[in-house]
Amino acid sequence: MEQREGSLREAVALAGFSAEFTPATARELTESGYSARSLGELIHAALALGYRNVIFDEKGAWLEKETEAHRGDSAEPGEALAKALLTALGRASDWPFGPA
Repeated sequence: MEQREGSLREAVALAGFSAEFTPATARELTESGYSARSLGELIHAALALGYRNVIFDEKGAWLEKETEAHRGDSAEPGEALAKALLTALGRASDWPFGPA
């Protein structure tokens, strides 16, 4: 049942019915090898990639390592974290600093 729940969450996000991600961000996450299932899974992925801080504010999210930081802009925490993670993976631009 847990396995089906993850697949269902991913399908819901890809179809545009997720409160945490836009369909475009969900597709980009899936193409990057990260299933767009939940905010919690994104936090776990960021920590597993060595980011020691995941910081949220009203404008977005920051991922921080000792020598780097990536920001994702969105009022929605899931969308903000997804954008920061995609920037960290080199899949999105880290405006205004250009591509990662």
